[in-house]
Amino acid sequence: RWFVTPEEKQVAIERSRSGHNADSSLIDKRQLWAALKDYKNIFTCLIYIGLNIPLASFTSFLPTIVKLMGYTEATAQLMTVPPYACAIVCVFAMCWNSDRTQRRGYHVAASATLACLGYILLISSSNIKANYTGACFVAMGLYPIVPLMLSWVANNNVGHTKRAISIAMLNTFGQCFATVGTQIYKNKTAPRFFMGYGVCLAFTVVMIVFSLALSFVLNRENNRRDAEHGAPKVLSPEEQQAAIDGGIYDDHPSFRYFI
Repeated sequence: RWFVTPEEKQVAIERSRSGHNADSSLIDKRQLWAALKDYKNIFTCLIYIGLNIPLASFTSFLPTIVKLMGYTEATAQLMTVPPYACAIVCVFAMCWNSDRTQRRGYHVAASATLACLGYILLISSSNIKANYTGACFVAMGLYPIVPLMLSWVANNNVGHTKRAISIAMLNTFGQCFATVGTQIYKNKTAPRFFMGYGVCLAFTVVMIVFSLALSFVLNRENNRRDAEHGAPKVLSPEEQQAAIDGGIYDDHPSFRYFI
């Protein structure tokens, strides 16, 4: 077999249909407004803004570091690979463990902390090898947050329209502020880029604060539902659809948030 069996494909199709992810699904205006008013989406948008500013600017300073190491032409291109190679390892490790533990916010905060360490190295040291190491830490910290955030938003929004609008909000706000990241590394501040590194460090701290705050709020809500309604029960497809049709969505007593 290659990748998945026919049976696994059918399971994936049925799961998608059960979430109303089909061509026949229409936009539900109630879910649209529910997504816009949901405080969780405000938190996640702020976290994603904090991510996209340093993420968009990563390629602004890495070539300068490689150049200062004395590499040119093909070798210089090759030396831009290790930070991304380190990043992909962290992406798989963080996402695997996040799925295993069903914890998103803590992994976002841990990844952002790794990026913070990288920016601290870049700001505090003039040693070019330390700067290159710092760039690797930055890549290892930033890139795992992209899939973590997209899955966190999808996990915690019930209803096909509410989920779609929430993900759209996340990407819209994040990409709008990504333009800031392309403007904070000025040629006159090269090669140390104190302003750029400082701004990015500040926004990685923003990610840590808001991801931990949202995890705390969601965990408290899960505990409240456990205390009031007991352990969550598995809903049948009909009960799930009734909750969506009734406008309950993720406020259902049997729903528990990914924290």
